[in-house]
Amino acid sequence: MSESPFSRRAIRVLVVVTGVSLLTFLVLLAFGPELAPVDRAAPDSFSTSALGHRALVEMLRAMDVPVTISRGRTARRLAEGSVLLVLEPPDPRVDSDEYDSIREMLAGADRALVALPKRKTIATKKEGRWAQWSDTTDTGEVDSVLEELDVEGFTRRPETITWTQNDFAVEPTVDTLQVIASSNLTPVIDTDQGVVLGRVPDPSREIWVLSDPDILATHGLGRGRNAELAYRIVERLRDGTGEVVVDETHHGYTTDRSLWAELFRFPLVLVMLHLAIALGVLLWSALERFGGVRRAPPAIGRGTDALIENTAELLRRGRHAPRMLERYHVATRRAVAEALHAPRHLEPAERAAWLEEVGNRRGVTITLASLETDVANATRSRRFETGRVTGAARRIHRWKTEIRHARPDRRS
Repeated sequence: MSESPFSRRAIRVLVVVTGVSLLTFLVLLAFGPELAPVDRAAPDSFSTSALGHRALVEMLRAMDVPVTISRGRTARRLAEGSVLLVLEPPDPRVDSDEYDSIREMLAGADRALVALPKRKTIATKKEGRWAQWSDTTDTGEVDSVLEELDVEGFTRRPETITWTQNDFAVEPTVDTLQVIASSNLTPVIDTDQGVVLGRVPDPSREIWVLSDPDILATHGLGRGRNAELAYRIVERLRDGTGEVVVDETHHGYTTDRSLWAELFRFPLVLVMLHLAIALGVLLWSALERFGGVRRAPPAIGRGTDALIENTAELLRRGRHAPRMLERYHVATRRAVAEALHAPRHLEPAERAAWLEEVGNRRGVTITLASLETDVANATRSRRFETGRVTGAARRIHRWKTEIRHARPDRRS
C-alpha cells in the first residue's frame, strides 16, 4: 500500500474545505439568485431611495411579519394564507408579457394587495440607488393598470378631498392624493372624489387595490400615521398568521433562467471556480506520483534495531513511557543493590537509605531522593511530556553508572 503525500492533518483540512465548498455551492445554487444584490432608484422593494419600498419590507420584518421577496415563480410560493403584494406594476402597454404573470399570480392568490403606480424617476449616474429626478406618471398609464386588473374606473388627483369612509380609522397623509373614481371596487377607505383602498368584487378572494403608493413608499411611511396604516392593511389581509410575498418579477427581477446559464453568471461563477479548485486539490491529494506503481516498503523491518524501534514506537503511541520509567527505576535500584552486595534482610526503605549512604561515600553527584522526585514528576503529570520522561531515565542511568564505578572515599 502506497503512502499519501499529505499528512493526516492536511487530509482532514482538505476534506473540510471540500465539504464547505460543496455546501456553499448547494446553498448558492438554491438561494443565490435571491441573494444577489439589487440597488437602484426605482419603486420596488429592493430600492433604498425615497420612492422605493425597502423601508416597508424592513418595517414588516421588524414587526415579526414573515416577508419573502420573490424574483421567480411567485405563484408557486403562495401557500395557504399567504398575502401577495404587487407594488406599482409598470404600464402594461410597454411590456404586456409581465401582466400574464401578474394575472396568473392573482388567480392563484387568496389574498393580495395591488398598489397602483404613481411616480417615475431617473437614477443618478454615479449613485444608481439615488433618484436624480422624479415626477408623477400620466394618469393614463395608471388607468391601463386598472384595465388589466379588470377594475372599472379611472384615476385622478384632486386638489381637495373629504374623507367619507375609513375602516381602519387612520387617515393617510399625502400631498396630492391619487384616487380611483367611478370604480366597481368595494370601498375600504373612501373619499368624496374616489376610492383610496378598495376590494375587488370577488367573494372567493380578498384582492385589494390601493390607489396611491405614496402611503407605502419610503418617503411617505414617516409622514403622519402612514406606517401604522400600512401595517394595519397588511395585518388585515394576512389575518395575523400568513406570510407576505412581495413580487418583483414585474419590475424585471426575474431569475427563472436555465440552471446552466445561472451557474456561469455572477455570482455563481465564483462558486463554480471555487468548486473546480477544490476538486483539483482533492484529485491531487489522491495521486501519489506519475509513472509506474512504486512498491510499498515492508510494514515491519528486519533485525534487532527494527524490533527495538517498533517496540519503542508502540510504547510511545500507547503512552506507556511513564509506567516503563517507574519499572526501570525500581529495576535499576534493585540491580545496583545486588551489585554492591547490600544486606538481603533490609526492607525497601532501609535499602534505599543504605544506597543513599553508599552514594554519599562514593561522591555520587545524583541523590536517590532527587531521582524519586524526577520519576514522580514525570509519571504524575496530567500532560504527557516525552522530554521529562527521557530526562529522568538518563539521570537514573547516570546514577547507576556513578555509584557502581566510583571509588569509595577512604577518608570516610
